[in-house]
Amino acid sequence: MSVTPSLSLTLSCLSIYVYVYVYLCLSVPCNKSCPPPCTATIIHYLSPVSYNVSVLSGPLPNRATIIREITVTMETHGLSVDRRHIMLLADLMTCRGQVLGITRHGLSKMKESVLMLASFEKTADHLFDAAYHGQGNPIKGVSDCIIMGKPMNIGTGVFKLVHRHRREPRPAPRPLLFDQPDLHIPLAHPGWS
Repeated sequence: MSVTPSLSLTLSCLSIYVYVYVYLCLSVPCNKSCPPPCTATIIHYLSPVSYNVSVLSGPLPNRATIIREITVTMETHGLSVDRRHIMLLADLMTCRGQVLGITRHGLSKMKESVLMLASFEKTADHLFDAAYHGQGNPIKGVSDCIIMGKPMNIGTGVFKLVHRHRREPRPAPRPLLFDQPDLHIPLAHPGWS
């Protein structure tokens, strides 16, 4: 028995660029009455992040598009991610005024730190190039701190508060009320001998 995939798609031209998520249905030949082949349905359409939008309007429309695309993609796969995490990722991708991907090429354009680049891909190449060119790397970022085994400067690691506390001498222990010897009198019981 052979399985042939069939896909039919109907969509109107909503935009020049349309991303379509479709369900692919399989039509299996059989001798019983089978339903007609399924048609693909548009779940969501999105306009892509474009260079023209970022030049004309700035990075905010691209940031909104990135947030929307990641949210829709995660929801399509049944995953829920807190919106603040997605917004943080979109901020990182658009903070330089252009859209930079979270790939080795996008991270190399950020040029934040050698250890951050080395932690992503091509570790030996990045470390060799940094050593060859004599680049220094202050240990400030999250990736840098993880690699070097230092506490990160985020969350509870932000504070560098040092306070010398003078220890006052402990007071001498006082005798307790029931530690007096006259209270430790053995009681006599008529049945005890």
